[in-house]
Amino acid sequence: MENLIAHSEQKEFHRFVKEVNEAILGSFQEVTGRREDKEEFLKNIIRDEIRKKQPALTSLSGDALVDRLYMEAVGFSFLSYFLEDKDVEEITVNGYDDVKITYSDGKKVPAGETFASAKHCRDIIQKLLRHSNMILDEMTPIVRGHLSDKVRITAYSYPVVDERAGASASIRIVNPKNFTRGDFIANGTCTGEMLDLLSALFAGGISMVSVGATGSGKTTLMSYLLSSLPIEQRVVTIENQVREFNLVKHDEDGRVINDVVHLITKEFLNYPERNVSQEKLLEYALTSNPDVICIGECKSEEAFTGQEAARTGHTVITTVHANDCVSAYDRLTTLCRMAYDYDEKFIKSMVEQAFPVVFYTRKDLKTNERKITEIMECVTSETEFEKRYRTLYVYKKTEGGGEFKKVNELSEGLKKRLLANGMSEKELKGIL
Repeated sequence: MENLIAHSEQKEFHRFVKEVNEAILGSFQEVTGRREDKEEFLKNIIRDEIRKKQPALTSLSGDALVDRLYMEAVGFSFLSYFLEDKDVEEITVNGYDDVKITYSDGKKVPAGETFASAKHCRDIIQKLLRHSNMILDEMTPIVRGHLSDKVRITAYSYPVVDERAGASASIRIVNPKNFTRGDFIANGTCTGEMLDLLSALFAGGISMVSVGATGSGKTTLMSYLLSSLPIEQRVVTIENQVREFNLVKHDEDGRVINDVVHLITKEFLNYPERNVSQEKLLEYALTSNPDVICIGECKSEEAFTGQEAARTGHTVITTVHANDCVSAYDRLTTLCRMAYDYDEKFIKSMVEQAFPVVFYTRKDLKTNERKITEIMECVTSETEFEKRYRTLYVYKKTEGGGEFKKVNELSEGLKKRLLANGMSEKELKGIL
């Protein structure tokens, strides 16, 4: 990446950064006026320092070096460039000398540069957290904050982290890059047939759950399904603290052409009674006449209200952390019982009825490739009212890699439900 300093020159670079920052600090009171004027004023100071000191640097020079030194003074050091990269999904800081970058295709690589010291690492992470008014120190060594509505930060410092490491952090970036059908197919996430089936089921009013571990691609797939809905459908998204979806569509003249509301939870540290939870947002959203409700991730009591909504005429989609499709129902049952401690079998039966389709995404630990490894339907017997699980598609590993296989057709019950929701016989035959 441009603007990064070669490893062999990092020591000299950070020595020079210190001199530049001292020069800036000495002239700081003179900085007035508009932001653009301040930026140019500071860059002129940096140019003067470069001319006077002539640092022994070859990996960066000219305006690129000026921009980088400016970013050291007012930005987030080399992290700034990764935060602006649309292909970056996560920045992982394990210590001042170990920073990894995870890209949207799942690849994880070293950043190519490190912090100058443990103190430098702590200072930059502290600067990142200022936006959310969080302080990372010995009294509060574990902090969750945000840099913007698209960047979430979980940070750790001494004493829960080795003092010599400086600090540790997971900086997750909600990427504005919208994946297309072709992207998923090209990346080997699934086949076009699988993706078309999920899209048709969702548009046809079938509630579903995206299952998998952190970083497996659950939210990315859910965002695609939401964006593929007909623009006439009213969509309400509910997310926890950080907004990950951007589903509003505009025409060539900038007019909004679809019907979307994005809602985000809010925490008031000093006034917890004012907190707005996913459960509360979902409760109010149900009175806003939505066709589709998206719960970014079920973590607590909102699971109960979500399944109630799905069983009473709304199309609901959500994500949950579980080991496979079947265990997703167990996990949702556990979350529902956090709201009401009803009989476990009774709750599970409601969850199965609410979400007849579940799909599981997995990230390969060796290659970091993301795949839909199973699409499953929970079938209800019309005569015995029993539930059974029916795999529709599965990903099978082979010696040469792996392949996606179709295992079963949709159940007759789900076909009838799609037709009742307005799907034509021709459209139904198309997805079969």
